[in-house]
Amino acid sequence: MKKIIPFILVVLPLFLWAQEPAYKAFQFDDTPFTPTKELEAEKEIILIQHTQVEYIAEGNQSNEILSYYSKKYINSQEAIEYNNKTYIPLNKGVNLLDVQLRVTHKNGKVTTLNEKSIEKEHNSQTGVDYNYFPIDGLEIGAVIDLHYVLKGPADVTGRIFLMQGESYIQRRSIELIYPNHLKFISRSYNGAATLTEDNETYSDRIALVGVNTNVPGIANDESYSNWHKNIQYIHTRFYNNVHASTADPYGEKEFTARAHANLHRDLDKNEQKALAAFVKSIRKESDALAQIRAIESVVKTTIQHNSYIESSSITEVLRSKQGTLNDLTTLYINLFNAFEIPYEIVFTANAYRYPFDPKFVSYLSLNDVLFYFPTSKGYMDPTTMHTRTPVIDLAYHDQYGLFIQNKLYAGVKMGISDFKKIELPYFFSKDLADIHVDLSQLERPIVRTHITFTGDMAYSSQAYLYFSSPREREQIEKDLFKSYNIQTDFITATVKNIDVERIGLDPFIVEASYLATDLLKKAGGNYIFEIGAVIGKQMEFYSDKPRKLPIQLNAARSYERTITLELPQGYRIKNIEDLDKAYYLDPENKALAYFTITHDKKDNTITIKNLEGYNFVELPVTYWDQYRHIINAAADFNKFAIILEKQ
Repeated sequence: MKKIIPFILVVLPLFLWAQEPAYKAFQFDDTPFTPTKELEAEKEIILIQHTQVEYIAEGNQSNEILSYYSKKYINSQEAIEYNNKTYIPLNKGVNLLDVQLRVTHKNGKVTTLNEKSIEKEHNSQTGVDYNYFPIDGLEIGAVIDLHYVLKGPADVTGRIFLMQGESYIQRRSIELIYPNHLKFISRSYNGAATLTEDNETYSDRIALVGVNTNVPGIANDESYSNWHKNIQYIHTRFYNNVHASTADPYGEKEFTARAHANLHRDLDKNEQKALAAFVKSIRKESDALAQIRAIESVVKTTIQHNSYIESSSITEVLRSKQGTLNDLTTLYINLFNAFEIPYEIVFTANAYRYPFDPKFVSYLSLNDVLFYFPTSKGYMDPTTMHTRTPVIDLAYHDQYGLFIQNKLYAGVKMGISDFKKIELPYFFSKDLADIHVDLSQLERPIVRTHITFTGDMAYSSQAYLYFSSPREREQIEKDLFKSYNIQTDFITATVKNIDVERIGLDPFIVEASYLATDLLKKAGGNYIFEIGAVIGKQMEFYSDKPRKLPIQLNAARSYERTITLELPQGYRIKNIEDLDKAYYLDPENKALAYFTITHDKKDNTITIKNLEGYNFVELPVTYWDQYRHIINAAADFNKFAIILEKQ
C-alpha cells in the first residue's frame, strides 16, 4: 500500500571485492519431460523455478544481480492463454543484463526469443508500463524456458522468496550469494526448505541454498483466507558485516533509533512558524478522541499524500499541500505534541501481503505506518483519506507491529520500542435488521426495512458512497437495495450517515419500504411468500473442491434480524415449524459461529428472530465443512418460502 520510508535505508560498504558473476554459468535444462498420471489434471507444471541473488561490488557501488530461471510444461488451454504473454519485471532503476526465452513445441520445433522480441503495454489506470514476450503457437505439451538477469542497487533490508504458488512445482530452489565477511539470516515458513550455507561452490563467497521438490499448487481464490500467510515462503535479510562497527544494522534496535530520530527532529524557525499558523486552523476539543479526529480531518482535507515526490520541510508541505509518508508522519507528530495528545508510532505491514513475525523482522514487515493512541486505544492511518480514527484497514487487525514510544531522558528524546499485536476496537461488526412484512392485504404486500450497520460493514459503505460521484452513488444505492430484493417499485428508499466525518462515530443506515409483489405467488387456494428473501442475498459454498487454506476473516461479524410478519385475516402458515433451525460451530465449547432461527406467534402476528455470528479471526482448515454449513444455512433460509393457507 505504501512505500517503505526512505530515511531508514542505510547504505553500508558491504561489498569490498569483485568477481565474475555466477549467473554467467547459466545453461538451459534439456531434460525431457512427460507428465505422470498424477499430474494430468494440472493446468501447467513448473518443472524448474530457480532464483539466484548475488551481491557484487563495482567501484563504490554495491549492487545485486538477480538471475531467474523457470521451465514450465503447458498442460491446458487455460495455461496457453495466460502464457501467451510472458512478463519480465523491469522496474525503475533496474537494468536488464540478459534475457532468453525458448519454446520447445510438441513436435520438437524450437523457437528462441531475445531482448529484441520484448514488447510493452501501458496500464492507463495504474500508469505502469509492462514488458513481455508475445508467444505465438503455444499448444498443450509445449515447454517454455525463461531466463532473465536483472541488476540494480543492493537491497539487503529484507526479501521474501515464494517457494509455492498456484501451480505445481517439481523443483523450487533459491540461492543467495555474498562474500564470506557478511552474514545473512533467514526463516522458513509452512514447510519451505531451511536455508543451509554452502562454502564450497564459490571461492571467497558463501551461498545460502534452499530446495523444495514436488510442491503442490494452492489457488489464490479461496474465500475467507490469507494466501500469502499460509503458502511456503522464506524470509531473508542482512545481519552483519565484520568490517563495519554496527551489528545488525537493519534490526529492531537500529531501526527504532533511526526512525525515531528522523521523525522527531527539531524544526527550524520557518517550520515552527508555519506549524503554529496551521495549529490555529484546527478547532480545540475537550475530548481526546474528538481532538485527534479534528486534527486528522483538517490534514486529510487539505494535504494530499504523494509517494512520487521527495520529502521536504513542514513549511513546504503546508505550502504545496502535499507530502510523502515521512512528511505526513512528521507533521502529525508535531500536531499531536502541540495538542498534548499521547501517541505511539506503529511500523507494520498489510497482513495479506507481508505477515509480521516478531521473531524475524525485516523492512518488509515495517512498510506501513500507523498511530496508536493509548487513551482511546484507537489507531489512525496517516495517509488513507477515507478513514478516521479509530477506523483503519482491517488488514492490520491481529497483525503484529513495532510500537515506538517517544520518551524524554535527561532532556534527550529517545524511542522505546516493543512488538505488540494490533487489536482494532471496532473489529466486531454488526448488522441489525428490523424488517416488517405486512401481508394483511394480499393484493398489496408491503415490506418495511430498517438496517443498522456498525464496524467495517458501516465504514466501508460510508467511505465508498462519500467518495463516489453523484451518478456513481445513485447506481451503488440501487445495487444495494436490489441486494435486499428491494426492486424499483419503492415507496421510500434512503441511506443515512454517509459523510466521511461520521465514520467510526455513527452507524450506516439503510431504510426502505417497497411493494413485495415479486415475492408473493398464488398456488391454488394458497399463497407462497418468499420470507427468507427479505434478509437479502447470502453467500453460499456448495463446491466439492477440497479446501486447502485455513479460514481467516477480515472482521468478526454478527447479524441480528427481526422479521415481524402480519398475516391476512383467516390465514395461517402451513409450514411454520420448518422455520426453527439451530447450527453451531462449537470447538472446545465456544460458539465461534452460529445460525439460529426461532419464531413466536401472537394473534395474527408472527415474530421471527434470526441470529447469525462469526466470532473469530482464524480457524484451522479442518473446521471448513462446519463453517460452510453455517454459511449455507443462511443461504438456505434466504430461499425459504412460507405457505399461507386458509384456516
